[in-house]
Amino acid sequence: MIITDFFFYLIVFSLVILAAIFAPGYLLMLKTKLKLSPLEKISLSLSIGIVFFTFISFIFSHLHLRFLIFPLFLLIFLYFLIRYRLKRKEIRKIWKPELLPALAIGFASLIQFALMFKSGTSYQGGLAFWGVHGYDGIWHTSLISELARNFPPQNPGFAGEALRNYHFLADFFMAQLHNFSRIPILDLYFRFLPLLLTVLLNLLIFIFVRAWSKSKKIACWAVFFTSIVGSFGYLPQLIGHGSNNWETAFWGVQPASAFLNPPFALSLIILMAGLFLLHQKPKKNNKTYYLIISLVLGVLIGFKVYAGLIILTTLLLMGIWQLLRKRDKSIFIIFFLSLIFSLIVYLPSSKGTAGFMVFEPWWFIKTMVQAPDRLNWPGLELRRQTYVLINDFISLGLLQAFVFSIFLIGNLGIRFIGFFPFAKRLLKGEVIDRFLILASLVAFVPPIFFVQKAVPWNSIQFMYYSIFLFSFFAALAFDWLLKKARFLFLKLLIIIVFVLLALPSTLKAIYWFNAPTPTTILEAGEVEGLEFLRKNSQKGEIIFTFPYSPYEQRKYKEPPVPMTHYNSPYVAFFTERRVFLEDQNAATILGYDLENRLNQEMAFFKTDDSLAAKSFLILNDISYLYLVDDQDLVVDKKEIGLKEIFDNQKVRIYQFNGKI
Repeated sequence: MIITDFFFYLIVFSLVILAAIFAPGYLLMLKTKLKLSPLEKISLSLSIGIVFFTFISFIFSHLHLRFLIFPLFLLIFLYFLIRYRLKRKEIRKIWKPELLPALAIGFASLIQFALMFKSGTSYQGGLAFWGVHGYDGIWHTSLISELARNFPPQNPGFAGEALRNYHFLADFFMAQLHNFSRIPILDLYFRFLPLLLTVLLNLLIFIFVRAWSKSKKIACWAVFFTSIVGSFGYLPQLIGHGSNNWETAFWGVQPASAFLNPPFALSLIILMAGLFLLHQKPKKNNKTYYLIISLVLGVLIGFKVYAGLIILTTLLLMGIWQLLRKRDKSIFIIFFLSLIFSLIVYLPSSKGTAGFMVFEPWWFIKTMVQAPDRLNWPGLELRRQTYVLINDFISLGLLQAFVFSIFLIGNLGIRFIGFFPFAKRLLKGEVIDRFLILASLVAFVPPIFFVQKAVPWNSIQFMYYSIFLFSFFAALAFDWLLKKARFLFLKLLIIIVFVLLALPSTLKAIYWFNAPTPTTILEAGEVEGLEFLRKNSQKGEIIFTFPYSPYEQRKYKEPPVPMTHYNSPYVAFFTERRVFLEDQNAATILGYDLENRLNQEMAFFKTDDSLAAKSFLILNDISYLYLVDDQDLVVDKKEIGLKEIFDNQKVRIYQFNGKI
């Protein structure tokens, strides 16, 4: 992107955020009648605005009234301009922040943004992607493209099948912003939205913890512990174990890397807005307040199912506790209303999700010990097997406790100091304290006992929220520790030691996502071929590609790996068309019949029966065949009605005439 385009799109993006997100969010925020500072108003307005914009767009789209969404938000914006405006004094307060909070929020946002901005940029005439963006990024951008064009959506990498068992509100939110702004999806996903959302998340962390702890310093440390601190993944290598995978050596992903998974990042923003609203709960009954906080917490499940389940469970348990102990039904009312909103966004795209968790206690801890890309400590597993064999249950119990401690403290990193205020506030804290503690426990327990069907490791995502919430207690403990240090040099020493222990994993992640050589590339020849197919095909036409082979990917010992051999729906995204079969991982996770479709695809490429091959193309409504390098058919292409329409020595594209 050239610099003039960047500033043009930045202006467009800012106007869309102001009109479609901030304005409706501000109007709703005022209805809560909460007494808020200017910074709290801005942060809360943007957060509520994201939820409202997405929810209304979702409802209108299901009612086949998508054409009314733009004029509706235009009217809301005009009403906002006529009726309300921020006072100049408030704006001046926002633009004159205190140095320490500004530095904390700015530095944390910069670290998170650094993991995103480089992917999707030009590289040797093609496009480059770092880390997981070559897969996760392409999966999300393909969904954004599909949702921008179609509702209800199909799975772009499994043509003809509705998108199911995937709660896509994060992608739908970005799709709607794309429709409003027309900013290219790669730039919106990797640059403009992260620029806004990283700052917004850290602002919300700051304002919540400041209100909760009544301390700006603790709020700044909370930003540090959530958005900068990494795991202890580097420590095992010091004793001859572990791997170069520091970020997830103990399975958990750190909040610093939240934006690698935009639904996770957006769920944290919505979660923080909900927590702030809960903390500010008015003493007098305010029906609008209850509706707004319930909308925020209820819609959360559509952005990230794990977050929604955690919050609904916590609201239910806290609601029962408050009702029985305090005769206070307010939390239970919030739970009930949140449940209604949750069902509205959850049910339409859920099919066969019952029993998606399988009881498999200790799976993550066992695999953490054994896996070469995790802790990689086979001696511990050998000891466990020996103790089981000789029935030495005392030694076995001690060993399991030791391994559990590694799992817990390894994931928390220096946040483990938060156990001290965690226990104290459990006994003597207020409602919000118990809510945070209970939510942390609800998030931590499922991965200890359950795995997810099809892809077991997905259930570790519950634990991401436990690590995030525990950061607040770590900030309390760290502030207490600094206060106990009487001398300035001792305070500085403590800070230096903690920073040095906190940063290695985070710094390594930053390097991975900004290394000179990308992880994955879309080569120039493919960019040209995909663009040709996008321009010369019709909406709704289906593309057929060569089956993905993990063996081809493994041939590349060093990066970059061509996207041709990467298991992602890149053809679907870059052509804006659906593909018969792409992204086998997603098909497995979402419960599609992958085996049947993959067998059909492989049989087509192996058959020498021209009639069977042609019948297959007709039956599955295939319009184009997309081949790269030496990929080819056994059967004669002309015999089955395939006409070559593009060849640049890298990519060959064939059009099917569809006649028997």
